[in-house]
Parts: sequence; C-alpha cells; structure tokens
Amino acid sequence: MGFSHPDGEQHELYYSMLAALKKPVVFNLLDAVLHSELCEFSIYRGVLVQWDEDRDKRLLVYLDTLCSHILDQLLFIHENKGVIWMVWSGPVPKGYETDEEVYPPCGDMWGIAESTSVQDNIVPL
Repeated sequence: MGFSHPDGEQHELYYSMLAALKKPVVFNLLDAVLHSELCEFSIYRGVLVQWDEDRDKRLLVYLDTLCSHILDQLLFIHENKGVIWMVWSGPVPKGYETDEEVYPPCGDMWGIAESTSVQDNIVPL
C-alpha cells in the first residue's frame, strides 16, 4: 500500500524522498516522476511540504505551533481546501490520526484525510 496523493494516484517515491530530504530547499519534481501536474515542494523545519495552487502560508504557521516531539516525527504534509494529508516517520501520534481534526492558529478547522506512517508502507528490497 502506498501513500495516496490527493489526486488519487499512488506515489511510493514519496517515501524514499521523505527519508533523504532534511535541508531547506524549494524544488519542483517533473511530471514524469509524479505522473501529475508539476508540483512545488518546500522543506520547512524538516518537513516536506507539498503546496497546492494557492500556496497557503497558514500551513507553515501550523507547523510552527506543533510541539517539537510531534514535529520531529512529521515527514510530509499537504493541505488543500481545509483537508490535510500527513506522513510520519514512526507511529501516527494520538490526535493526528486519519479522520481527526486539527485547529491551526488561523481559526479554521482542517480535517485529516490521511495520516500514515512510513513504517506501515515501506516494503523491504
């Protein structure tokens, strides 16, 4: 089972990228890699952030509010229209499971569409 990207396609490549990338950088991945539109990513506080079309900076503010022991486990996050997807390095922390709700400081509520651990999805070579 691979991580389901919001457009429904499977992207196992995310898992190898998540473990390897832990430095501040902004980059684009080509259509041939992700099988979708050109996607823009940033790495912020050690988390791979996938931007949607509006590049909502509230996502960064939300990351700033996470406790360090939670943030240290988060590898990937994506927000689109009030819904977020997250991938964790270890077990999914309590309160961040699929179908839970989180409240960023902007006053909105974001639903968690999928929250999964790489431990549950990596197949040994």
